[in-house]
Amino acid sequence: MIFLIFFLFTILPDSIAFSQSYEYFSFAPFTENYLDLSLVKSIEQNLKIYDDNLYSIGIWIKNDVEESKIKVSLYKENYLITSKVFNIPLLLYPTKFALSLGNNYKIGSGANYKIKIEHISGRGLKIFYSNIIQLQQHTEEYSLTEDIVGSLIINNNTTSLALNFTLNENEESDLPQIKNVQIQTIDPYKTIIYFQTNENTKYKIIYWTSDMKEIKETNFTDYLEKCYKPNRCKFEISTKPNTLYIFQIGVQDYWGNLNAYQGSFLTPIDPNIQTATASTPTPIYTDKEPPILTYFNIEELTTTSITVKFTTNEYTIATFDVYTTTSKLVLTKKSPIFNNLHILSTKNVLAPFYYYYGIIKIEDMSNNINQFKFHFNTYPRTKITTTSETSTKLENISLSTISTTSLPQSTEVYSKSQKEGPKVRPEENKLPITTTTQESKTPQEIIIFDNLTNKLSLSLSKEQLPQFILEIYDKYGNLIKKIENIKENQIFLKDLKKGEYEFILRRKDNKEIIAKKNIKIPFDYKEGKYVKYYFSKKIFHILIISILLVLFIYVLYKSIKRK
Repeated sequence: MIFLIFFLFTILPDSIAFSQSYEYFSFAPFTENYLDLSLVKSIEQNLKIYDDNLYSIGIWIKNDVEESKIKVSLYKENYLITSKVFNIPLLLYPTKFALSLGNNYKIGSGANYKIKIEHISGRGLKIFYSNIIQLQQHTEEYSLTEDIVGSLIINNNTTSLALNFTLNENEESDLPQIKNVQIQTIDPYKTIIYFQTNENTKYKIIYWTSDMKEIKETNFTDYLEKCYKPNRCKFEISTKPNTLYIFQIGVQDYWGNLNAYQGSFLTPIDPNIQTATASTPTPIYTDKEPPILTYFNIEELTTTSITVKFTTNEYTIATFDVYTTTSKLVLTKKSPIFNNLHILSTKNVLAPFYYYYGIIKIEDMSNNINQFKFHFNTYPRTKITTTSETSTKLENISLSTISTTSLPQSTEVYSKSQKEGPKVRPEENKLPITTTTQESKTPQEIIIFDNLTNKLSLSLSKEQLPQFILEIYDKYGNLIKKIENIKENQIFLKDLKKGEYEFILRRKDNKEIIAKKNIKIPFDYKEGKYVKYYFSKKIFHILIISILLVLFIYVLYKSIKRK
């Protein structure tokens, strides 16, 4: 019978609410015990979670009598975080049902949380549970989760039971945490490094000698591992005697968020080795050369995101900053694990059809830093893009190519290492940049002005026009015209007089400048003036040609008459 229950749990489809979330904890022993919720007022499941997010709770239920309604609340101690009412359909077999809270809620370690379920209506709603005491006596299942799973309270009475449940989170950008790192030196040739995380992660290690003569690394584990309390994960690494090692632990969660921890340790002397240098630890290598990019490409560019891929000539960590044209920082993405290859994505946080610039900062194992800058346009909402349509221009940031005043004040410019190493020569930073034909328009190409007809053209779709404001300034910086309700791509500016002007196109919502162009108008506009001017020039040319033709005929006639 127990096997049948478990089999039904396995083959029946989960609630749709689980499709967008990740299950990071499960307490679901084989059981056929259930509680009829319609016969009690409320139940409360106590639990502790370690620095994570809670998006939904999965419970196993059976509802074979009639549709039911329940209220689910999440508490921290006695403080209500959120509550929600759920309608439970008829479920003839035990089913894992998702109680979605609607948002990710931050859960901090050290606090007691509880899930309260109150019956509202319906008969025969059964919720499955397990007996904690029986699990402690007969299985190891509970011993692995006893720090998280607490007692079930029924009608304010504490029991030795616990609901069968899962904890799930929706996509998030929080970095996985590395904690409780411990180094255990077994002997001069073997060291074990223990650590814990706050959530399921893949992990790897890279470690090197202080003289940089030996660098070793592992790949990420194939699966997400449970390194959180009471579990801990470890690395067993081979070492050399009397050697200073630097190591970096890298972790990656289900959503691809990365984090790293760096430390060091000194291995003991091997008493069996007696040489002149046996008691002298490895020297510290001094590197003053900043790293360089060896390859760069925009892997994907859409209306709201960009993904870049680049490689470096040595192990580096990397930071990708995105700025607007007014040097406002939009976001920062980090690749904190030492590697030669980095892939960074902004996800869907950028605005459509915006002109941005990105700064990539790379730092090697000796803390030498280099930076590179490139510009890009996101596409309009109406454009469907592929990776083959991307293009960019990359510049090496150095004192010879860009000044500090052209960057945000919070951004430092490095043309040499922080240890006062030599400057990177420009020829060392020529990259094989993968590009194709330019399809995005620059800010100068968005505004087109015909100074013969005083006609302004905007290279925007009609759907985008209402999002922008056009401002026109004279050469002294005075605002002389402002158009807020732009409806057509072509605007006739008949009232502009002879002079020099600056046209600025801004977004309505945040006043962001997306295009700017200087225009020179050679003379005042008057209705029909250009048509008259055009034809007057034609008539003048015809008159001159006619006079010359008459003179030629006259000369020819005189010549013939003389003969």
